[in-house]
Amino acid sequence: MILIRVLATLLAILFICSISIVQGSNEHEREIMIVVTIPQLINVVQEIGGSRVNVEVLVPPGIDPHTYELGGRELKLLERCRVIVMTGPKHLYLEDRIKDLLKEGVINAEVIDYEDYIAEGLELKYIPGFNRLNPHGYFLSYKGVVAIAKSLVKVLENIDPDNKVYYESRLSEFLNKLNTYFGYAKEMLNRVTKKDGKIVAASFSPVPQYLLEDLGIELRYVLVLDPHQELDPRSIEELINMVTNNEIDIFILTDFDIVHEGSKLIKVLSDMNIPYVIIPTLTINDTSVLAISTASGITAILSSTQPRANQGSKSTNSFNLFWVLLVMVVAEFIIIIMLVLRIHSLRSEVG
Repeated sequence: MILIRVLATLLAILFICSISIVQGSNEHEREIMIVVTIPQLINVVQEIGGSRVNVEVLVPPGIDPHTYELGGRELKLLERCRVIVMTGPKHLYLEDRIKDLLKEGVINAEVIDYEDYIAEGLELKYIPGFNRLNPHGYFLSYKGVVAIAKSLVKVLENIDPDNKVYYESRLSEFLNKLNTYFGYAKEMLNRVTKKDGKIVAASFSPVPQYLLEDLGIELRYVLVLDPHQELDPRSIEELINMVTNNEIDIFILTDFDIVHEGSKLIKVLSDMNIPYVIIPTLTINDTSVLAISTASGITAILSSTQPRANQGSKSTNSFNLFWVLLVMVVAEFIIIIMLVLRIHSLRSEVG
């Protein structure tokens, strides 16, 4: 008798589990599968799509997307997806390859790229000192992610018109969040703004240009045209001259730059006692958090430095390092809080 009860209980459990699996499978099938080419696009897609989308990324985090090529895993994702969100069309090799596969009929999906973002208000800027438009890093900026979000909403409403109100609501929430975070970031920077009413920066590559300008920082000098370009010693000399003449307040690097020539440059910056900040573009995909992290780092560094005419000690660099580490810890704490809030939000949507 006991054995029969045990077997009956086990069968009931298996039946309930099978129903849950089927329901979960059906829910997953109802999601719109979206592929993004780089990790920096994941957050904006999740913010807009919410529980209605399933997001996959082609280039793994921490990998250089400029040299990444499509393999079997990536092709399977592209064949299954409904939407592809890109940075190009003429930015990454793998995005050029995606365009070819679309023309060949190998994949069939809606594609949005910076031509769509331009239609939604993105304005590509010329790289300071170079007569070239900057295709790098616009997706890290306020105006960039707003344009991406609006482009994605249009595509999702076309694919899933029954949930138009849902996508419009999430877009509104996302814009409010961006405005709040960028507002806080600008308030921080206002505390260290120079007498002429602005902060002037130089950077290793064009990657941070859009983010800096959205924060009200003028990017006056860029050392290399492309993040992969080899550092020219003459560029270093020009940077040193600009710092000596008080034309530059701070130097900006990204963690992506460090992977290439940035480590050599850091030694030069330290030796010359030039204040610098490293922006974590590879580890923070949320533009709101990146804005706070960037503003916090710049504020801490500029608050701790003496006027350049009186600089001559290397003690400032160790002090700067302390503040940079502190800012990184704070940024990670913010990310954890946002993840907890995100999980809570998703649970609320499911409930």
